Amino acid sequence: MAVRVRFFANVKQIMGKEEVTLNLTPSKRYRMKDILREIARSENKDLSKVLVEGQGRSRGTVRIVLNGKVVHSLDGLETTIKDGDQIAIFPLLAGGQKSYCPNRTGLDRLESH
Repeated sequence: MAVRVRFFANVKQIMGKEEVTLNLTPSKRYRMKDILREIARSENKDLSKVLVEGQGRSRGTVRIVLNGKVVHSLDGLETTIKDGDQIAIFPLLAGGQKSYCPNRTGLDRLESH
C-alpha cells in the first residue's frame, strides 16, 4: 500500500522535503492519525507541535487534504486511508485588509488607501 504525502510552505521547510511516499502494510487499516505518526517515525520529526493537538485533532494552523477534500470535513484524523491516496498538508494563510467593505469594488478599495 502506497500513500503520497506532499508538504507546502513552512511545513515543507520543517520537513526538509517536498513530499514522501509511504509504503505501508497492505492488510492493515490506516487512519490519518496513523499516517501522521508514520511520517514522524520515518522522517524522525516531531510533528506534534506542527500538526496535532493533545486530543488527537489536527491543529488549526494546518489544513490536511485527502484526495482534494479537507480531512476536517470527512472524519478528521479518524479518516480511513486507502492505497493510492494522496495527502497534502498546508499551513493556513491569513491576511488581507481589515477595513474591507463588501459593497465596494476592488478598485475603490485600492484607490482609498
